[in-house]
Amino acid sequence: MGERQWGRLFRAEFGGTYPQWRTTARIFQAMIELSEGATVTQAAHRCGWAAPSAFIDTFTRVMGRSPGGYRG
Repeated sequence: MGERQWGRLFRAEFGGTYPQWRTTARIFQAMIELSEGATVTQAAHRCGWAAPSAFIDTFTRVMGRSPGGYRG
């Protein structure tokens, strides 16, 4: 099966692309980390972001508020 066909099947099954699904999964895990008391930097690193600023930007775009606001 070719890469384009995999992409179409993934989109049909999960409603988005693999990178979109992966970002959603990472944000969900970060929400768990934050609710358990992790700092924003700890959550960013534990969920695979190399830079906390990139994590904050992505989290804010997806969730509509900053991770600090979510944690707060």
